[in-house]
Amino acid sequence: MKKLVLLICVLLVVAMALNAQQTDFPKLTGPYLGQKPPGMVPERFAESVITDDFYPHSKLMISPDGKRIYWSTFIDLANSGFALYCSDFDGKTLSKPTRDTSISKYGVDSFIFSGDGETIYFASQQPLPEEAGKKIYGVWYSQKENSGWSEPRPIQSTLDPAWSSLGSISMNNAGDLYFSGRYQGGSAKIYCSKFVNGNYQKTEPLPDMINAGITLDPFIDPQDRYMLFSATRRDDNIGIIDLYVSFKDNDGNWTPPRNLGETVCTKHMDRFPLVTGDGRFLIFVTAHGNHFPSATTHFHWVSATVIDELKPKE
Repeated sequence: MKKLVLLICVLLVVAMALNAQQTDFPKLTGPYLGQKPPGMVPERFAESVITDDFYPHSKLMISPDGKRIYWSTFIDLANSGFALYCSDFDGKTLSKPTRDTSISKYGVDSFIFSGDGETIYFASQQPLPEEAGKKIYGVWYSQKENSGWSEPRPIQSTLDPAWSSLGSISMNNAGDLYFSGRYQGGSAKIYCSKFVNGNYQKTEPLPDMINAGITLDPFIDPQDRYMLFSATRRDDNIGIIDLYVSFKDNDGNWTPPRNLGETVCTKHMDRFPLVTGDGRFLIFVTAHGNHFPSATTHFHWVSATVIDELKPKE
């Protein structure tokens, strides 16, 4: 419940920051800001305060203690320019959002926190000292310091000069890393580096049945029971980019992905799935039109029961 309220607060603050006409921070009036929680049909998330000037382009990033919240938003649609913002929460109110400099100075616009909040992980292209400063894509991490965050350090098992881009990253409670990546001349797929006995293992692609078409934006259930992702160029696509879920069976194998269906997915582009910390709601981003983002890019939410109902029967 607390994390969901924080998520809502974040979106309210972002709207305030991006809409110069909105000068008063909305008063919190109870759980979910007085909104009626959605059922099985997605609804616009905080529609009364998120304006058409808001172009979200990431999942929400909340520190484990709930005291700081980050999000990435487009600020220049023409040139795909984006910025990382953050706001502090004192238990009652959020501070005025500010553009982050401690993390984004490394070219980072999306990341995940470790469980204790002392480390952040991100998929990025960073200079590698042992390669004379040559920039290489991989998963990197920075540790909290008094002055901000340390210089990025690589997770060696994820480095590869052949990467042409890396995208969203997710981690389960075991420390396994899931991320989307694209090799030169290839299409985006989802990869995993397992954390075994204190070390990250060789990065491997997920099975072909998951990586059919173009796959992006993995969200791994913390307990490793299922994974959400977005995908396009699949035979069962409803729109341009749809949301999918794959469950783990009793043997730990992935089951065939299932499209979240016409009730959830639009004819346009649905991305960045995230299940709230209380497990009750799925929040995702929808961009109407043929481009991501567009002037009608918004957060939506729906009961997480839509995920449970797609679980294969035992």
